Amino acid sequence: MKKVAMVALSLVALSACAELDTLQGLMRQSQLQRQTAQCPPAKTDAKGYIVLEKGVTQKCQVQIATGNLPCANITDKTGADGYVCNDGDGSGNSTLFLFDKNATLIQWGRFE
Repeated sequence: MKKVAMVALSLVALSACAELDTLQGLMRQSQLQRQTAQCPPAKTDAKGYIVLEKGVTQKCQVQIATGNLPCANITDKTGADGYVCNDGDGSGNSTLFLFDKNATLIQWGRFE
C-alpha cells in the first residue's frame, strides 16, 4: 500500500513540475512580447546575431536576443544590474552581461 501511495505521490509531483514549467514558459513568452514592443531594434550582424556594444546595447535588446536561453536577472548588495545566461549548448558555459543604471551594457564575458 505504501508503494502505491509513493508512486501516486511521485506522479502528482512530476505533473505539478511539468505544469510549473509550462506556466513559467508562458510567462517568459509574455514578458518577451512586451519587451519587444517597447524596445528599439538591436544592431545585428549578417547572420542576424546581436552586435554587443558597450554604452549602446540595451538590456531589453540582450533579453530579447537570448529569449530562447535559460537566463536570470542578478544583482548584488551594491545594486549592480546583471543578466546571466547559460549558453544552452550543454557545455555548462555561461555569459554574464553587466548594465549601468540606465540599463545600457557596460561589460560582458563568458565563463565556465
